[in-house]
Amino acid sequence: MIVSYWVGLLFTLGCVAWGINGHYALFEGGGTGAVAKIAEQALKVSAAAALVGGTLFEIGSWLLYWEALNPEPHVVPCMFGAPTAYPAADLTNDRTWDGVYWLFQVVGASFFIASSLLFMLEVQPAWWRPKPLLIGWHVGFWNLVGSVGFWLSGLFGFWAVPSGRYQLGGTILSTFWGSYAFLIGSYVQLLEAVNKHPQSLSCRRVAASK
Repeated sequence: MIVSYWVGLLFTLGCVAWGINGHYALFEGGGTGAVAKIAEQALKVSAAAALVGGTLFEIGSWLLYWEALNPEPHVVPCMFGAPTAYPAADLTNDRTWDGVYWLFQVVGASFFIASSLLFMLEVQPAWWRPKPLLIGWHVGFWNLVGSVGFWLSGLFGFWAVPSGRYQLGGTILSTFWGSYAFLIGSYVQLLEAVNKHPQSLSCRRVAASK
């Protein structure tokens, strides 16, 4: 099986895990009694899903990097950054938390943004001319949308401790949208890998190529 297929498959499975992470993150946020128990379980599930998704994405990124070493032009992938789970409620050292957790989130998401832009620029005739009818362009576009979500997730995370207001209003929702946007982009990338010809969404161009 071609490397591109495995890259797309691993990215898609990783994004499914990230989607679970983003979904369960919506149920976090504390409370009392039964609500607190549900929030605690949601935290565990979202954390585990984030770990699984990040691991699958790391493997897929290394495969994409290996594929980029071939003579054919490919976009250099980002191999840093992953969506994160909601932080534990008893964390009080916010400076340490910002340095070892949210900082890497923001830096990693910045690399994702750069990688997504390169995906889009690779298929555009000019940097200012988008190509929405090309499958490869949509890979970059949806990954860019997801990357911005993860970047905002980390940015809002800097204000998560001790109040938690920005965590709930910013980080969780940004993680949710970023996860599902990446899922769309990865699935489109998988379709591109298994359907090399044609790579256009235009039916007229497809017919002309036959």
